[in-house]
Amino acid sequence: MRSDEFRRAFEEKFNVDLANPARHDHRARPLQRKRRKIHTDSETKIITILIYMNAGWESAGGRLRLLRSGNNLDDIILEVPPTEGTLLAFRRSNNSWHGHKPFSGPRRVIQLTGLPARPWCDAGKTATGFRRG
Repeated sequence: MRSDEFRRAFEEKFNVDLANPARHDHRARPLQRKRRKIHTDSETKIITILIYMNAGWESAGGRLRLLRSGNNLDDIILEVPPTEGTLLAFRRSNNSWHGHKPFSGPRRVIQLTGLPARPWCDAGKTATGFRRG
Protein backbone atom coordinates (compact mmCIF):
# COMPACT_ATOMS: atom_id res chain seq x y z
CA MET A 1 0.00 0.00 0.00
CA ARG A 2 2.97 2.29 0.32
CA SER A 3 4.36 1.45 -3.11
CA ASP A 4 4.75 3.91 -5.96
CA GLU A 5 2.51 1.68 -8.08
CA PHE A 6 -0.31 1.87 -5.52
CA ARG A 7 0.07 5.67 -5.22
CA ARG A 8 0.16 6.20 -9.00
CA ALA A 9 -3.02 4.17 -9.50
CA PHE A 10 -4.92 6.58 -7.24
CA GLU A 11 -3.23 9.64 -8.72
CA GLU A 12 -4.40 8.60 -12.18
CA LYS A 13 -7.91 7.62 -11.09
CA PHE A 14 -8.57 10.83 -9.15
CA ASN A 15 -6.32 13.24 -11.07
CA VAL A 16 -4.40 14.29 -7.95
CA ASP A 17 -0.73 14.56 -7.06
CA LEU A 18 0.07 12.27 -4.15
CA ALA A 19 3.84 12.20 -4.67
CA ASN A 20 4.63 14.49 -1.74
CA PRO A 21 1.59 14.65 0.53
CA ALA A 22 1.91 13.61 4.12
CA ARG A 23 0.10 10.35 4.82
CA HIS A 24 -2.01 9.57 7.80
CA ASP A 25 -2.77 5.87 8.16
CA HIS A 26 -4.95 4.48 10.92
CA ARG A 27 -7.55 1.90 11.78
CA ALA A 28 -11.00 2.61 13.11
CA ARG A 29 -11.97 2.03 16.71
CA PRO A 30 -15.07 0.03 17.62
CA LEU A 31 -18.22 1.97 16.81
CA GLN A 32 -20.62 2.98 19.53
CA ARG A 33 -24.32 2.55 18.92
CA LYS A 34 -24.99 5.88 17.30
CA ARG A 35 -25.42 7.22 13.84
CA ARG A 36 -22.29 8.71 12.30
CA LYS A 37 -23.42 12.18 11.44
CA ILE A 38 -23.40 13.19 7.79
CA HIS A 39 -20.21 15.01 6.94
CA THR A 40 -17.54 15.71 4.38
CA ASP A 41 -13.96 15.08 5.37
CA SER A 42 -11.69 17.85 6.56
CA GLU A 43 -10.49 20.34 3.96
CA THR A 44 -6.96 19.23 4.88
CA LYS A 45 -7.55 15.87 3.17
CA ILE A 46 -7.03 15.21 -0.53
CA ILE A 47 -8.25 11.61 -0.75
CA THR A 48 -9.53 8.88 1.57
CA ILE A 49 -8.94 5.19 0.87
CA LEU A 50 -10.76 2.62 3.01
CA ILE A 51 -9.95 -1.09 3.01
CA TYR A 52 -12.41 -3.14 5.02
CA MET A 53 -11.29 -6.22 6.98
CA ASN A 54 -14.53 -7.75 8.32
CA ALA A 55 -15.20 -11.43 7.48
CA GLY A 56 -18.90 -10.72 7.02
CA TRP A 57 -21.41 -7.96 7.69
CA GLU A 58 -25.04 -8.80 8.42
CA SER A 59 -26.00 -5.58 10.20
CA ALA A 60 -27.85 -2.84 8.34
CA GLY A 61 -25.93 -0.32 10.47
CA GLY A 62 -22.28 0.60 10.01
CA ARG A 63 -22.43 0.47 6.20
CA LEU A 64 -20.87 3.58 4.74
CA ARG A 65 -23.31 5.62 2.70
CA LEU A 66 -22.13 8.01 0.02
CA LEU A 67 -24.82 10.67 -0.14
CA ARG A 68 -26.22 13.27 -2.53
CA SER A 69 -26.64 15.90 0.18
CA GLY A 70 -25.64 16.79 3.69
CA ASN A 71 -29.08 16.59 5.25
CA ASN A 72 -30.57 13.16 4.46
CA LEU A 73 -28.91 9.87 5.37
CA ASP A 74 -31.37 8.07 3.08
CA ASP A 75 -30.48 10.11 -0.04
CA ILE A 76 -27.98 7.41 -1.04
CA ILE A 77 -25.72 7.29 -4.08
CA LEU A 78 -24.05 4.09 -2.87
CA GLU A 79 -24.08 2.01 0.32
CA VAL A 80 -20.90 0.02 1.02
CA PRO A 81 -20.94 -2.96 3.39
CA PRO A 82 -17.61 -3.13 5.25
CA THR A 83 -16.83 -6.69 4.18
CA GLU A 84 -13.35 -8.13 3.89
CA GLY A 85 -11.45 -7.04 0.80
CA THR A 86 -13.76 -4.13 -0.08
CA LEU A 87 -11.79 -1.04 -1.08
CA LEU A 88 -13.50 2.33 -1.33
CA ALA A 89 -11.70 5.52 -2.31
CA PHE A 90 -13.04 9.02 -2.76
CA ARG A 91 -11.65 12.48 -3.33
CA ARG A 92 -12.55 14.99 -0.67
CA SER A 93 -14.78 17.84 -1.86
CA ASN A 94 -17.38 20.21 -0.48
CA ASN A 95 -20.07 17.71 -1.53
CA SER A 96 -18.42 14.37 -0.72
CA TRP A 97 -21.14 13.69 1.87
CA HIS A 98 -21.08 10.38 3.75
CA GLY A 99 -22.23 8.75 6.98
CA HIS A 100 -23.76 5.52 8.30
CA LYS A 101 -26.69 4.19 10.32
CA PRO A 102 -26.13 3.19 13.97
CA PHE A 103 -23.92 0.24 14.75
CA SER A 104 -22.18 -0.89 17.93
CA GLY A 105 -19.12 -3.13 17.88
CA PRO A 106 -15.96 -3.76 15.93
CA ARG A 107 -15.77 -2.46 12.38
CA ARG A 108 -12.30 -3.23 11.06
CA VAL A 109 -10.96 -0.87 8.43
CA ILE A 110 -7.61 0.44 7.27
CA GLN A 111 -7.85 4.09 6.33
CA LEU A 112 -5.23 5.79 4.20
CA THR A 113 -5.56 9.53 3.89
CA GLY A 114 -3.56 11.81 1.61
CA LEU A 115 -2.91 15.15 3.26
CA PRO A 116 -1.24 18.14 1.62
CA ALA A 117 2.50 18.28 2.26
CA ARG A 118 3.47 20.59 5.10
CA PRO A 119 7.00 21.73 5.87
CA TRP A 120 6.69 20.70 9.53
CA CYS A 121 6.00 17.09 8.49
CA ASP A 122 9.61 16.87 7.37
CA ALA A 123 10.86 18.34 10.62
CA GLY A 124 10.16 15.32 12.82
CA LYS A 125 6.40 15.56 13.10
CA THR A 126 3.74 13.29 11.66
CA ALA A 127 0.85 14.46 9.49
CA THR A 128 -1.23 14.97 12.63
CA GLY A 129 1.30 17.42 14.04
CA PHE A 130 2.60 15.20 16.83
CA ARG A 131 6.31 14.58 17.17
CA ARG A 132 7.69 11.17 16.32
CA GLY A 133 9.43 9.16 19.01
